[in-house]
Amino acid sequence: MRCSTCHHTLWNQPAPTDGSPRVCSECGTPYAVADFAFRRGKVAFSCPHCAQVYFGTSPTGHLEPATFACASCGGAVTMEQCVLRPVGVQSDTEAMLFKPLPWLESGGLFARWRGTLKFGISEGADVPMALAGREPMGAAIGFLAMQGWVSGLIPLFVGLLAVFGPSIMSGIVGFGGGNAVAMGMLTWQVASYIALPLWICASVSVAAFGTSLLGASLGLGFRRAFVIIAFASGGLIFALIPFCGGLVGIIVWAVQASRAIAAALPPGRRVGPVFLALLGGFVAFLTVNVTWFVARIFLIM
Repeated sequence: MRCSTCHHTLWNQPAPTDGSPRVCSECGTPYAVADFAFRRGKVAFSCPHCAQVYFGTSPTGHLEPATFACASCGGAVTMEQCVLRPVGVQSDTEAMLFKPLPWLESGGLFARWRGTLKFGISEGADVPMALAGREPMGAAIGFLAMQGWVSGLIPLFVGLLAVFGPSIMSGIVGFGGGNAVAMGMLTWQVASYIALPLWICASVSVAAFGTSLLGASLGLGFRRAFVIIAFASGGLIFALIPFCGGLVGIIVWAVQASRAIAAALPPGRRVGPVFLALLGGFVAFLTVNVTWFVARIFLIM
C-alpha cells in the first residue's frame, strides 16, 4: 500500500478526524482505501475509536459492509476511517491482492527489469492494478528503453555478422575502396540499434492514442494507456531468439497489452479501445519499418 506519487508506505496512517480525504504523510497526495486491493485475512482494519480489529471479506479484501457499528465500542465505523496494517506476512507487499510492479519498486536495475519482464509476459491483465492509479510516464519510457536495447542485442549481432562475415572470410580488412557499402551497412546497424527505443516508444504512442480515442471517456486516456502498454511489453524479450523471435515477441506483446487494456476498462466497453490499440500498434509497426527500410537504402547508397 504505497503512495501513487512518492511510493511512501501508507500503512498505519489514521484518517483525518474532520472527514477530509486521506493524504500521504510524505507528499500530500490524496488517496482512498478503496483504491487498493488486499488479500483476505492479511490486512487488519482497526476501529478509529477503540482499535477493535476487523478483516475484509470481499474479493478485494475490503470490509463488508463498508459502514457499520463497532461491536466493541458501538461507534460508527467506515472503511475509509480505519487504520490499516498488514498482518501475518513477511513483507507488506505480500498483503496486497495484486503484486507490485517491480520496475517501480526499490532494488537493482537488472532485478527490477527482469521482474517486470516476467510480470508483463505472464500477468499482463494485472498491470493496471499493479500500477494502483499511477501513471509514471518517465519510468515507462525508461523500461521501454531497457527492453529495446536488451531485446535488440541478437538482431544487432546478426546484422554485424552479415556486415563483417564476408570480409572476415575473404581476408579483407577495413572499409576503404570497395567496402563503402559495408561501411554504410555497419552505420545503419549501429544507428538502428541505438534508436530502437525510439521506434518502440513511437509504436506505443500510436497504440495509446488509438486507445484514448474511445477509452478517454471511460477513464483511460493517452498517458495511462501508454504506461499500461509499456509495462505489458515483456514479450519483446523473445526477439533474442534468432530469426522468428521478433515476430513471436510482437504477438506476445499484443496479446498481453490487449489483456492489460481490457482489465483497465469497464466490462462490456472494452472491444473498441482494444481494437484501436491493436490497429494503431500495427500501423505504427508497419510505418516505422517501411520508413527505416527506405532510409537504409539511401544510407547504403
